[in-house]
Amino acid sequence: MPFVSVSDAKIYYELKGAGTCLVFIHGFSLSSRMWNRQVEYFSNHFHTLTYDLRGFGQSSIPNSSYSHSEDLAALLGQININEAVLVGLSRGGRVAIDFALAYPEKTKGLILADTAPVGFFAQNKRTSESSFLSTIFQKQGLNAALSEWLSSPLFNFDGRNFESVEETNQIVQDYSGWHWHSEDPLIESSPYAITQLGKIKTPTLILVGENDIEQYQQAADLMKQGIENSKKTILRNAGHISNLDQPEKFNQHLDRFLEKSF
Repeated sequence: MPFVSVSDAKIYYELKGAGTCLVFIHGFSLSSRMWNRQVEYFSNHFHTLTYDLRGFGQSSIPNSSYSHSEDLAALLGQININEAVLVGLSRGGRVAIDFALAYPEKTKGLILADTAPVGFFAQNKRTSESSFLSTIFQKQGLNAALSEWLSSPLFNFDGRNFESVEETNQIVQDYSGWHWHSEDPLIESSPYAITQLGKIKTPTLILVGENDIEQYQQAADLMKQGIENSKKTILRNAGHISNLDQPEKFNQHLDRFLEKSF
């Protein structure tokens, strides 16, 4: 299995295809497996890179201060990729935005799905990091915390297809729950990315599922207003995990954006 060493961590990754590089960055409690359908589709015409963020999947658990954007820069450097289009969903979108601000010369384009920039939730903790889930983890264990997490509105809306639910559940069930019982020494953008959106000049596609929660609908509008060269698209019959809810439509929107922009 391919790993790279980044400071004191091991980062798991997979490369397929050839051509312009697309880097797919997963969401909280998920892993690179969430992008399987995108890799299958896009690796025929692009160089696809999927990897597990530090603290998730097969990558190392954090044991010292780190930055997801610095981890990605180190990964790209070690596998000799000079620039890429970043595709991030939820937490993965935050990582993509931070990376674009820190490394504009390495960022060929951005595709931001069901996400919000660092700073958007500054006044209200994200559900994924709530003390409620930490309490459940401490008192009832990992399985109870995962069950509660999967019952949140992020993963549920009327009419969500069974296949998407099953696929999401299978990936999340492998999450260690580390963030619910440990202090994450993650370093994010400073100043907050929400105050720096105007610095992003690269072509940007903003996607949001029509059934995602209101906060992410608002964040999509905010990013559309803040990023000059951006387009916003709503995915019908999709929620927060829009690439699993509507994989064919998701791929089609990416395909059109990539063809038009590059």
